[in-house]
Amino acid sequence: MRRMIMIGVCVMAVGLGCTKKNEGIREVTGRLEGDYEEKHETLHAGEQLRLRLRMRSGTGYAWQVAGGASSGVVSVEGQRTDPQGGTPMPGSKEWEEFLLKAEQVGEARVEFVYVRPWEQGVAPAKTFMLQVKVKG
Repeated sequence: MRRMIMIGVCVMAVGLGCTKKNEGIREVTGRLEGDYEEKHETLHAGEQLRLRLRMRSGTGYAWQVAGGASSGVVSVEGQRTDPQGGTPMPGSKEWEEFLLKAEQVGEARVEFVYVRPWEQGVAPAKTFMLQVKVKG
């Protein structure tokens, strides 16, 4: 009985930790029906935003930051791939996630491009532009 209570407390603690981790992070999803999309977001200094962009596994394409993140207004703090439904199969849909942080008051245009990193001089297959306005 005592062991069951301890397990329950540990599960609750882990659950609360996961909830707190995502508190205050706004989520934006790029749908990209065509090859270009632009979104506008307003954040407060110190606030974080998780940007999710759709990609396909096994194609060689990946989302990359092409510009605007070094403006000092917004920084890209992390990037990861999130497969839908477990282990990705070639051609399956996945999400490329970027964690951005509003650093200081101002405006920035952060450009994300969907490219095969080894191909040089080739136009991106898709472009996502995020216009960010940071308030104090």
